[in-house]
Amino acid sequence: MTVSHEVFEDPNTRYLRLGELIDNGQYSVEVTPQPSQAQFGFILTRWRRDLLASLDPSEIGRQFARDERVYLLTSSDDGVVRVVPADDPLQALDVVVVRRMNLSVISQGGDGLVLEGMNDYRFVVSDVGSLVYQNFDNKRTVADAIRDTVTFIEATPDALEELTKVSRNAGKTLTAYVTDESLALINELQRSGSVTVEPHG
Repeated sequence: MTVSHEVFEDPNTRYLRLGELIDNGQYSVEVTPQPSQAQFGFILTRWRRDLLASLDPSEIGRQFARDERVYLLTSSDDGVVRVVPADDPLQALDVVVVRRMNLSVISQGGDGLVLEGMNDYRFVVSDVGSLVYQNFDNKRTVADAIRDTVTFIEATPDALEELTKVSRNAGKTLTAYVTDESLALINELQRSGSVTVEPHG
């Protein structure tokens, strides 16, 4: 997708890594669009690999060095990074979360759902994140999963009342709140090694 210079200059822009980072003697990234499976990839230098691995799609305000910014722009053009603008994030989230391995449920209670992925990586999933995760079915785009989650919440009076208050207290619309929770979940899922995020096409 074409990204304007203004979007790259906006400190509220977020960056989502696509594909799978591979280290088998050399660093590379492999991207597998869904459902076409028309895989493509690139060899990476160590610092490029580290930059891609460090991207957190929920992070706002990160300062990048000039060479990092240039590489992010190139990676966006190459289909390895999805740039998520602040004003309309859903239009950039035409991507699919593909489950690659099962997660272990460690606990479930007042603190949320605790899951464990590769290398004993544990993380907590919020109630909203749990709803979104159910919609990550290897088929729906992230944007559609968010819309479906919002529709479900709006049709569930108790959830709607609670989450409307939460989102308003955060100064966000319900959709913006669910989007932020979804991006935080995707970050944890990527770091757990349980999913890849692939372009839709």
